[in-house]
Amino acid sequence: GLAVLGLLRLAALVEDGARFREVADAVLASHAFVLARAPEAFPTLARAAALAERGFGVAVVVGEDGPAREALAARARALLGPEDGVIVSDGPCPAGIDPHWLLGRETEGDVATAYVCRGHTCSLPITDPSDLAADLPQEPV
Repeated sequence: GLAVLGLLRLAALVEDGARFREVADAVLASHAFVLARAPEAFPTLARAAALAERGFGVAVVVGEDGPAREALAARARALLGPEDGVIVSDGPCPAGIDPHWLLGRETEGDVATAYVCRGHTCSLPITDPSDLAADLPQEPV
């Protein structure tokens, strides 16, 4: 279960993540029967299956290093789930991260800005940490 969670996170974050997603999907498919019959026997694998279905959540926080950027990042970490991630950047894409996460993510008026995404759905730019909760993309029901 932990390995599949790691593979799903890696698949979403890195540039060539399709191969990691294929391995995770294969493991989930091979265990689908037991997960359907007794999910409580494999709680971490069940979490991984839920993550695979709902999509990885990520907050992208851009802006110069400082209290405003750190406040947004801290709030995002507190609100997102344990399998989700936060990318903090002041310019170039951090090493190993797929550059599409930062594509079009710019500061609003030179103020640190957060964008929160779930799958392919992202929030509008957020500059106030207290506004973050209201703008989180909702998980599919």
